[in-house]
Amino acid sequence: MRRSQGGVPLTRKVRARRFELRLPVRYRVNGDSNWSNGTIENISCSGVLFRGEAFAEADTLLELSLVLPDRLIGQRAAQVLCKATVVRSRRLGNGGSQPALAAAISNYRFVRP
Repeated sequence: MRRSQGGVPLTRKVRARRFELRLPVRYRVNGDSNWSNGTIENISCSGVLFRGEAFAEADTLLELSLVLPDRLIGQRAAQVLCKATVVRSRRLGNGGSQPALAAAISNYRFVRP
């Protein structure tokens, strides 16, 4: 059986728990001033899958801004700012659909009023 560098068998790696949510998200290429809008399909502590207005290639660094609802985090709703890297992206349909982007979250912080 193959093992990862950390010694965990590759076939037994556990994925972070995913939450299927339909939440608005704003995103932009790291350092850009213009934000694009999208909708999250699912999210975990390590990644997010969303559809958006602008396509981004794999390995693109993104900034994400979203609001987690109180029902998900057990306290008052909170804005979250994330840094992420696109790991997969697909243009869907004949140009009428929003592209699908999967991004690995590298860090995040809660912003409270």
